[in-house]
Amino acid sequence: MRGSQGGELALSYEWQRRLERWKSGMRGLFGGGGGNNQPRPQICPACGALVGISATRCHVCGTSLRFSLAAFSKKFSGIFGEHEAPVTTVLLIANMIMLGVSWMALAATGGGGGLSILWGLSGVTQYRLGMSIPLPYLVVGHEWWRVVTAMFLHGGLLHIGFNMMALMQFGPAIEELYGSARYLFIYVFTGAFGFLVSAGFGNFSLGASGALLGLVGVMLAITTKRGGTYMRDLRSRLISSVVILFVLGFSHLMAMDNYAHGAGLASGFVLGKIFADRQPMNLGERRRAYVLGWLAGLVVVASFTLMFIHYRDALPGESTQSSPAAGKSALLYSQHKAPIVDPHSIVVVSLHSPKEKVWGELLDINPSGVTLRGIDLNSFDHFIRQINEPDGERIGLPTIFFPMNRVERVSLDEPTGSIPSMNELFARKIGRSLTEYLSQFA
Repeated sequence: MRGSQGGELALSYEWQRRLERWKSGMRGLFGGGGGNNQPRPQICPACGALVGISATRCHVCGTSLRFSLAAFSKKFSGIFGEHEAPVTTVLLIANMIMLGVSWMALAATGGGGGLSILWGLSGVTQYRLGMSIPLPYLVVGHEWWRVVTAMFLHGGLLHIGFNMMALMQFGPAIEELYGSARYLFIYVFTGAFGFLVSAGFGNFSLGASGALLGLVGVMLAITTKRGGTYMRDLRSRLISSVVILFVLGFSHLMAMDNYAHGAGLASGFVLGKIFADRQPMNLGERRRAYVLGWLAGLVVVASFTLMFIHYRDALPGESTQSSPAAGKSALLYSQHKAPIVDPHSIVVVSLHSPKEKVWGELLDINPSGVTLRGIDLNSFDHFIRQINEPDGERIGLPTIFFPMNRVERVSLDEPTGSIPSMNELFARKIGRSLTEYLSQFA
C-alpha cells in the first residue's frame, strides 16, 4: 500500500495479525505447510493440553488431532479469526448472499425494479427460496426445512439492515461467551422454533428476527444468573426494547411476526438458563458443544439442499398431476370455502407491507396466497408503450405469487361510473382485451 508521498504504508498490526491468521487457517484446513515456519508443539482442540510436534492423538484425552469434530472446528474457525466471532461472520455473509439471490430471482421473473429492493422482495421467489408457511402446508408438503431457510431470507434492504445491525450488536458477545459451536446451535434452534410456532398460528413469514430475539432471550437469562448494577441495567434496557418491539408489532404499524419473535425469545431464555454462561471447560462439555454445533450446521446445509431440490416444484394447488404434494395441497384447499373470484378473471390485488396494487389475470387463489399474471399498476403505461413498440407483441406478464398475509383485497377489475376499468383502457390502447392478448402465450 502506498501513501500520498509515494512511500510504502505498512498495514496496521491488527490487520497483519488478522491476515496471518487467515493464511494459517487456510493452510491448516487444507493440510498445507507453513513456508519457513518452524514446527511448533500443538494444542489439543478438545482438552487444551500441550502435545508433541508430530503427535496425531492427544495423550491426555485421546482426541485425534488429524480428524475429529474438535480438530476440524478449530481449523475451520481459524479462517475467520479465532477470536473474532467466526459464526457471526458466516451468518452475516449468508444473509447478505441470500438477499442478493432473492433480488436476482425476482428480477428474473420481471420484478425487482424501482425501490423494490428496499422493502419489496416478496412473492413467489421468496416462497420458492424457503419462506415459512402455515403448519398444515408444512405437514402436507413435508417442507419442514422452511423453518430453517426462512431465517436467511429478508423482505429488502431495510429489513436485513435492521436485523444485521442487531446481529452484529449481540452476536459477537454471545459467541465469545458460549463458544462458536453452542452459539450456532442457539441461533438455529431459536430461529427454527420461532418459525414453527408462527406456522402453527397460520402465518407466512421470513427474516432473522426470531433467531435474534433468541439471542436477546439468552442475554436476559444471563442477567438473571448474574448480579450487580450493570446486569440490572442491561436487563432493564433489554426488556424495554422487547416491549417496544411487541407494541409496534401488535399495533400493525410495521409488518412483524410477533409469534416468531415471542417463541424465539422464550426458547432463547430457556437455553440461556440451561447452558452454563461460559466457554466449555472440560472434555465432556467440549464434545457436547461440538456435537450441538455440527448438528445445527448440518441441519442448515440439509435445509438449503432440500430448498434447492424443490425450488421448481409446482406452487400449492397449481399442478395436481406433476406434483403429488401439490395434489395434496389442492385437496386441502378444496376443504375451504370456494373463492368468490373465478380463475382467469381480470383483478386488482391490493397489498400491504409495502402498499402496492397489482393488476392482471388471476391464476389461483387459495389459503396460501394469490397467484396471477400481472404488473404493478404504476407500470401500466410503461407496459402499454412496450407492447406498442416494434417487436413488442410478444411481451408477456410475469407470474407472481403473493402470500395471503400480504393480501388486503382481491377485487374484480370493473368500471366505476364513468371511470373505465383497466382492462377497458388496455383494450382501447391495444385493440383487444388482456385475456385475448395473453392467450397467445398459453
